[in-house]
Amino acid sequence: MSSLQQQFFFLGATGYIGSQFLESAKRDAALYDKLKEFTLVALVRDPENAKSKQLREVWPGVVLLKGTLDDLSLIEEQARNSALIFNAANADHEPSIKAIVTGLQKGSADHLSGPKPLYIHTSGLGTLSDNSRGEKVPAESLVHHSESKFEMKDFPLTNPHHSPDRIIHAAGAQKENLIRAISVYPGAVYSLGEGITPDALLCRVFSSLYIQIGDFGTAFVKIFKLALEGKAEDDFIRLLASPTPIWDINLDKPLITMSSLQRQFFFLGATGYIGSQFLESAKRDAALYDKLKEFTLVALVRDPENAKSKRLREVWPGIVLVKGTLDDLSLIEEHARNSALTFNAANADHEPSIKAIITGLQKQSADHPSGPKPLYIHTSGLGILSDNSRGEKVSAESLVHYSDAAFKLEDLPPTNPHHSPDTIIHAAGAQKENPIRAISVYPGAVYGLGEGKKLRLDSEKAFIERMNTLLGVTPDALIPRVLGSLYVQTGVAGTWGPGHNALSVIHIKDVGSAFVKIFKLALEGKAEDDYFIADQKAEPLIPKRFAEELGKILHAHDLLKDPEHKPFPEAVTNNFGEIGWSVFGGNFWAISERLSAEGWEPTETAKLSVWDSLPLEVEHFVATYKASRT
Repeated sequence: MSSLQQQFFFLGATGYIGSQFLESAKRDAALYDKLKEFTLVALVRDPENAKSKQLREVWPGVVLLKGTLDDLSLIEEQARNSALIFNAANADHEPSIKAIVTGLQKGSADHLSGPKPLYIHTSGLGTLSDNSRGEKVPAESLVHHSESKFEMKDFPLTNPHHSPDRIIHAAGAQKENLIRAISVYPGAVYSLGEGITPDALLCRVFSSLYIQIGDFGTAFVKIFKLALEGKAEDDFIRLLASPTPIWDINLDKPLITMSSLQRQFFFLGATGYIGSQFLESAKRDAALYDKLKEFTLVALVRDPENAKSKRLREVWPGIVLVKGTLDDLSLIEEHARNSALTFNAANADHEPSIKAIITGLQKQSADHPSGPKPLYIHTSGLGILSDNSRGEKVSAESLVHYSDAAFKLEDLPPTNPHHSPDTIIHAAGAQKENPIRAISVYPGAVYGLGEGKKLRLDSEKAFIERMNTLLGVTPDALIPRVLGSLYVQTGVAGTWGPGHNALSVIHIKDVGSAFVKIFKLALEGKAEDDYFIADQKAEPLIPKRFAEELGKILHAHDLLKDPEHKPFPEAVTNNFGEIGWSVFGGNFWAISERLSAEGWEPTETAKLSVWDSLPLEVEHFVATYKASRT
């Protein structure tokens, strides 16, 4: 499946029919091997209950997604990113069925040249009912239906399953945004199953035609094999007394081909400044790109339909976008639990989400005690090294130059930026019970446009349009965006204190190449626990000089009345507390000893200094700021 994501989305996996299918599929070596090439994602009410625990035992590596059939956006997004959907949950829940169909159609539109996404839907023979009101009908008057002559229009609209099945049939027949839709109509299913929910359905439901649950499982195995080979019909009816011709069809000429078994790579911050740059840098490194393409990349995004998400799909085809924020802790924990690799480039200090990631990874370690440790790569920052000089000038001989080779958290003030979450991460990485592999990465003050180049500014709106076509999803420079917004908001081109402190800097492209090096080392099992990303030879960022230059440009664009630099008043600095003083009012100098030893060089920082980069970055900020207000 070259163009479609190798994801198999399963609704009803813990149910009577769904769990029996999994047991039957495991006994069929050919189908089991084929299905294991997919990432199985199952929608469950509670990923922690007994049924979910059993599901993990039945199908190791299954990704459990917390939700119900009423979580329509979640269902649609998962369907959009899946090559195969199996709905064994509820034959008549039209909203979720419509969400599945909509998602599959969007997936088809995303991959026009790829194979059709496949939807296998469990309906029921109740749709054939003659509505005899319980009266006896002579044997010679009973109608025996065959799927080879089955047409929905021949049955009353009021019959069970009729309305949702019409939706599915119409979707399968649609010529635009093609999908492959297969409806399966079991008779009344009886007997105790082997699955997670073994209870006999007939004890709860009155029916008239029977099929033993074991036969039902093997029927679905055959249907799945046919479907994956591109040989399946649109409808299958399985009656106990009259097996259909599906048992005798030869399987040949495969329609769908797939690569090796995929693992999951969970990415927080993929559309951000650092995250999107990493994806671009990774794509240029053939060895790492090939390695990462063996994973199913799952990215947490606020809105899977917005412009950033659309560009993210273009940057990394086949990516699975999961709707959520850093406050969706159960969602984050569950994806971390099911991921071999988690990369957090979203927020260095959001402790609840960091704890959720660690909890998920530790649960995965407990689930697979004999397997490799799950890997967590966390983006922190060199602000943790701040000397809290309150913006005062410190002599060169008094400045501390930290090396990552000798870095110890306990040597730094616990009130410094990132200290608390990094302590949590370090402790998790050192834990012997349910061990995980935790790597913290500390970039300096990052500058530059992500994957950008100097563009002549024809007009502000033209500039924005051109910037948005850059490869990076979020190319905008972080420092001018943060401080520029603050200057405009407060009317002051200010600093914390006099602004004589100095910050180690690094170009965004060098951050990308550094992460590429770290990922390669980590995947080879050779990485250290901590890495600094900085260029000790580069001219540092001096906040006073930065405020002076940025203030003049903002003044020239009528965004700041007074271009002169001055210290921020307490009314501004108090809003940021002591963290603000540490980040913006302290010195931090770092040496990237470990990366340098591996051959990494900050080539982009050497080519373009923070001061040479500033004019383009500020122009981008100004254009973005004005465009957002028109």
